[in-house]
Amino acid sequence: MGRQRHYNAGQWTTAPLISSPAGAAVIDVEARDALAAILQFMKSIGMCAT
Repeated sequence: MGRQRHYNAGQWTTAPLISSPAGAAVIDVEARDALAAILQFMKSIGMCAT
């Protein structure tokens, strides 16, 4: 899926590119998995870029 464009307030915009969570010394795996699932859903409906 490519980046979708939206017409808003008189100009065309694209959905933002949001990277998956990463890094840190202590990794909370459940939180990262939940964030990844939310981002994947947002990408699937065109709210953010793929």
